[in-house]
Formats: sequence, C-alpha cells, structure tokens
Amino acid sequence: MTIECSCGMVLTNGPDWTVDEHIRLHRAEARYLAVSAVAPAGMPRILPVDADRLPRLD
Repeated sequence: MTIECSCGMVLTNGPDWTVDEHIRLHRAEARYLAVSAVAPAGMPRILPVDADRLPRLD
C-alpha cells in the first residue's frame, strides 16, 4: 500500500520505511525549525534554514 505525502514523497509501508517513521521525521523537522526560529542570533545552526521553510505566524 502506498500513500503520497504533501512533501512529495510516495510512502510504501514495508520493511525499509514506514509511514510512522516518515511522520516522526516531519515532526523532528518542525521542532528543529521552531527552536531555530527562537534561538539567539549567535547560536550555530546544524543546517541552513531557508526563509520559506521557517514557521509563519499568519
């Protein structure tokens, strides 16, 4: 069985990759972006964060 994620990846539940693991990956990414958004200016970043990936307060 496959399902498409809004990130563009087509997920197949199976021994190599599960939907649950993919969801955990997105949650970890969201936490990283949230912490990066409020971190002090001098705080080193593991990865550069593009402005279009930062959380917005619309």
